[in-house]
Amino acid sequence: MSAVGESVVNKNYDLSRLHTIAIVDGNNPTFAVTTRQQLVDTFQFEFMKRGWNVIERSNIEKAMDEMDFENKDITAAADRKQLGHVLNVQALTVINIAKAGDDLSMTVKMMDVETGELIWQGSGEGAVNSGMSTWAGALTGAAV
Repeated sequence: MSAVGESVVNKNYDLSRLHTIAIVDGNNPTFAVTTRQQLVDTFQFEFMKRGWNVIERSNIEKAMDEMDFENKDITAAADRKQLGHVLNVQALTVINIAKAGDDLSMTVKMMDVETGELIWQGSGEGAVNSGMSTWAGALTGAAV
């Protein structure tokens, strides 16, 4: 299976409001930290090409540790807003990956930290050996 992806952007959202975003992986323990970091890095690269500042992962993890975020839901209004304010970002992007045999699937959503409004959402699937950068490019290429 080759890598395929699709995404949709909220046409009613003013993307010019976005200056700085944070990318958080879903911390799926099935995947090594290095694999998840590669995925985050790939999305970071794609978003930076679009002119956004992206908060580095170590800064996000430090903020989440300080907030004792381990058992919190990043999409819950109070937690999302708190993390957004600590990081000084307008949007959070959450990446979730799952594996079934040799196939991977991924969903990604970007939300406004203040309103919770979905700005962009994408999904993709492909063979493990097809490369994460191919996926991220397919997901973000048609979107934001």
